[in-house]
Amino acid sequence: MPRWFTYFLFGTGLAVSFAIGLTLGNDNINYWEFTKDIITMLLSFGALCIAARALDTFKKQHTYQEKYRIRTGLYNQLINCGRYKENLMHRNTSLIMYHQMKVEDYKAAAEDWENQLKNFQNSIYEMQNYVDKSKFILGPKEYQDVNSFCENLICKSGEVSLGAKHIRDNISDYDGPYQRGGPAFHSALKPFKVYLETKLDKYQ
Repeated sequence: MPRWFTYFLFGTGLAVSFAIGLTLGNDNINYWEFTKDIITMLLSFGALCIAARALDTFKKQHTYQEKYRIRTGLYNQLINCGRYKENLMHRNTSLIMYHQMKVEDYKAAAEDWENQLKNFQNSIYEMQNYVDKSKFILGPKEYQDVNSFCENLICKSGEVSLGAKHIRDNISDYDGPYQRGGPAFHSALKPFKVYLETKLDKYQ
């Protein structure tokens, strides 16, 4: 039984009980006026119940929409993080191809290395901002899960940034992997992505 209907029945019971109490021992009562007063009371209380129900429905819809907005924002930003990571990995390769192997076609991409590192780091910063905004919209358990995923992602992103800087600083004789820090970052991104996709599936 809906909560609002329970309240309505309770209020009706109170009104009827009060009315009966007034009529007991009162021989001068005008039953027509008395009946109109009771009906007015019931209608007023019914209107309050309907208004309360409408407000409750609005709050639920608003919460539903806000959770969708936050989850969608988190997901899109996570995709951005992955895209900027791939861009940075490509610039690592370009540095090696241009500075070590002297392939001129990679010059522009190699010179864009610094910009892509900043883009990657900014995307992680924006991801943390989205998570912070979600604190008062998502439930405590979901926020805890999202924050845990994000902390792991931030940790792995540090490895990506340090790896990229290591390649740049040792570019003249670097002979290690081009994807330095990349696999570890992907291992943090993938479960976070699956988690958010599961949440967003509820809106399909």
